Amino acid sequence: MTRKTPLSAREVQKGLAAAGFEKRPQKATGHEQWVRTDLDSKGKATFRKVTLSPHNEPFRGEILKSIASQAGLKNVNQLYELCSKEGQKKAKRGLLRFLLPSVDQD
Repeated sequence: MTRKTPLSAREVQKGLAAAGFEKRPQKATGHEQWVRTDLDSKGKATFRKVTLSPHNEPFRGEILKSIASQAGLKNVNQLYELCSKEGQKKAKRGLLRFLLPSVDQD
């Protein structure tokens, strides 16, 4: 297994923005909250909230797993792909399959 390089707060912020997350205004805390609401094929809303602590960068290991989970991603590799420059371009164009709403097969 190869070791991945840590991600900076800026890389994660750009990746979340490209995926359609919006930054909530900060209150009296050093944590940032990024939110997104999705609709599934049945019209049910799914609310996602990702909490970042930019002062704890660089992000690695368990922190990246937590960020990926909060964003609704299946694994850290998807987060790395989303945070890459090429991944951000694909996300903005809607070309990343793992960001598309899942379609239930009846």
